Amino acid sequence: MTKVERLEKRLEQLSGAGNVWIPSWLSAVGSGEEIAEWKAISRSYRREDLSERRLEFQREMREKYPDMPLTVEEQEEAGVERLRSDIAMQRREGLIREPSSSET
Repeated sequence: MTKVERLEKRLEQLSGAGNVWIPSWLSAVGSGEEIAEWKAISRSYRREDLSERRLEFQREMREKYPDMPLTVEEQEEAGVERLRSDIAMQRREGLIREPSSSET
């Protein structure tokens, strides 16, 4: 067995079966049991149910750990709110069109 194969085997043992991505917000606050629950959700739910169940899990974690880092969904929501409230940002992003001199 090569060093790479041993390393891959060890990483598989550490991460558990099924290569499940653990988000940074969960790594920051989650217990081993909560991480195991995330892995179980990721492995067991059908695609159409997966997103809904993950969001539900994230809401439960936010209630339990109000100071945990923002989830990806929360970061996106914050960005949308910032964009809605900042006219200059909307212009930079091309969401508001500046009238040309021929239109005025």
